[in-house]
Amino acid sequence: MKAKKSINPKRLSKMIRLMSTIAVVLLAVGCTKQIKETTRASKQEEAEFVNAFLKEEYKETLNKNKYLLINPELSIETYFSFFDNDKEKNKECEKLIKDAYRIDPKIAEAFKDFLNANKFNDSLSRITPITVKYKVLTKEMILENTGDSVLATRETCQRFWDKTNTDGLITLSHPGFSTDKTVAVIYAEHYWDPLAGSGGMQVYRKNNGVWEKTDISFGPKWVS
Repeated sequence: MKAKKSINPKRLSKMIRLMSTIAVVLLAVGCTKQIKETTRASKQEEAEFVNAFLKEEYKETLNKNKYLLINPELSIETYFSFFDNDKEKNKECEKLIKDAYRIDPKIAEAFKDFLNANKFNDSLSRITPITVKYKVLTKEMILENTGDSVLATRETCQRFWDKTNTDGLITLSHPGFSTDKTVAVIYAEHYWDPLAGSGGMQVYRKNNGVWEKTDISFGPKWVS
């Protein structure tokens, strides 16, 4: 009777690591294939969502009968400013798409659409109409209300907010949508002064025709 050959522990360990690597690669490929390419939302759909987002996210400011002060430029530069180069940025995007897919494939679709929509900085004027009470920040507005050309100090900022009946500066991105337009993601920043602000990605779902904020945590968020 032949004795059974024992498996070398080191060889077994290598086989397990190899199989694990193959499984992870196959999972990633499968996820990517199942994420559908989205068609950009119409201007009307984009404006509808942005208005719903502004009403929900900044309802305290609006309830005080104040104006929202919005940056004239749509941008996600701060969102990716933590990465030194495009290679790191692309690696982070791939990771976020995989993370989103694990949560909900529709969020992954929306995030891919978000990246496509925000390849370049754009103008807030592309999102129209904005129906909430708002003002667009201009250099002339800063000079007229503070006597300075920039909002460089906490005191200057507070004076500016008071005179313009606003409560901080908001910067938005283009939103991204899932293929069926029932999930949307958007990046927004809110600054109160040069040393105080916050930003991050928000996820919304459309239920019975109404956009509602979710408690889903997705993507990096920052507070200063």
